[in-house]
Amino acid sequence: MRKKIGIIGFGPFGQFILQHLSPYFNIRVTSKTKRIELAERMGGEFVDLPTLVNSTDIIIISVAIPVIPQILEEVKKYIRPGTLVIDVASVKIYPTNVMRKLLPKDVKILGTHPLFGPQSGKNGIEGLKIVLTPVEIEEKTLYHIEDFLKNTLKLKVFTMSPEEHDKAMSRTQVITQFIARILKDLKVSEEKLSLPSYELLLKLYNMLGEDSDTLFESIQLYNPYAGPIRTKLKDICLDLWKKLKEKEDVYKKFS
Repeated sequence: MRKKIGIIGFGPFGQFILQHLSPYFNIRVTSKTKRIELAERMGGEFVDLPTLVNSTDIIIISVAIPVIPQILEEVKKYIRPGTLVIDVASVKIYPTNVMRKLLPKDVKILGTHPLFGPQSGKNGIEGLKIVLTPVEIEEKTLYHIEDFLKNTLKLKVFTMSPEEHDKAMSRTQVITQFIARILKDLKVSEEKLSLPSYELLLKLYNMLGEDSDTLFESIQLYNPYAGPIRTKLKDICLDLWKKLKEKEDVYKKFS
């Protein structure tokens, strides 16, 4: 018998999850906005939150990071013992701590971060990466999840602590998101005389530049290791600006 999975949050990422899991599980979804027909077209069933929480084996929290505590306060009213709760947030220390604090002790908890989304996974997810940060989960259950992700979805799976994850993301995701936001504010666009390096920047902007303010701020503010990286970026930019400013007068003589 197929396991029942509930997805709380049916925005673009929740829909993306449903698309890839519906061939293997019975999926129920819920969100603030009723999307009954869309859920049915995608192979799921739209229900209210109490029904979803009380009738599924696995619950995936796919909402904005600031909303997670509010959602968990509702979830804990209806959740059954032994249910596995999974988050898919881009940071891991904060949501795993909140889940551990707010959920009942007889609930299983697993933090995850798919390092892809609807845009980067639009042509398929095989070979893409996902991070697992186990919190309260048996080895056997974790093994089965890793096996499904690796051998069925064909993902590259990395298992680590929430701290290791957030440190790594401060060096990768925080920087790329920050630069993409700069490119957005600069209003970059295609140019007739663009260099290959410029086209790579455009590719970065097209992947990340239109991310919501909520997602951008969550990645920057809910990762405790992000602040020092942003400070370093600022200091490096200022240092380069000062060095060029000092030499500017020399070059002006020939202009």
